[in-house]
Amino acid sequence: MTILRPIACTVFGIFISGCSELRTKPAYVKTLVLPMHNFERAEKSKIATTTEPLENFRDAYAKAADDAARKQLRNRYAFNLLGMVDAEYSDFEKDLRSDRARKDVFVDWTSIALTAAATVTGTSHVKTILAAIDTGLKGANASVDKNVFQQKGTESLINQMRADRAAIADRIYVGLNKEVVAYPLEAMLRDIVAYYSAGSVTSALVSLANVSAAEADKNEKAANTSVKAIAQ
Repeated sequence: MTILRPIACTVFGIFISGCSELRTKPAYVKTLVLPMHNFERAEKSKIATTTEPLENFRDAYAKAADDAARKQLRNRYAFNLLGMVDAEYSDFEKDLRSDRARKDVFVDWTSIALTAAATVTGTSHVKTILAAIDTGLKGANASVDKNVFQQKGTESLINQMRADRAAIADRIYVGLNKEVVAYPLEAMLRDIVAYYSAGSVTSALVSLANVSAAEADKNEKAANTSVKAIAQ
């Protein structure tokens, strides 16, 4: 019993520590702003710590000679921001895959080890404790998948995030073809924030739920139509 207690604490400690590192969204580009001349410098360091106040860009934008110059600034700024968000999302997507895989592999291997240890030990009391640790670990892992990821697989979440981000990116590109009167700076910034948010697990879960609800509504309407056709 004295030996089993630190084993249990170690197993659950490693699991909890690993789960605490699971991210559900990319690193936030704090102010979503970056003056043009600092973009190259920022790409070589941490984006979240090299951004500068929005007022810097707003000032240059306001002082632009005309709408054509403002459009050029807006578009350059938008593409810089898109690049920053894409860089953070790319890292997040890779981490999401690897972190969830490591979590599941740890639980599986630990379960195998606990089962093997319970098999070779001759004490029924020890077997019971090892089985309890195994059950608790599997339950904790299932709880994370249920409550954090809503039982959705990694690829399903990533595919939804990619689809949502692509839809918003298209909206941004269409906007950038417009004059600043039709697609002002604030609208561009709003869409960039939406683009960032679409690359999160929370956003993907909401989108997947909406798709399921729309599909259910479609099927229900089809069923009702079929029933009415039979009645006639």
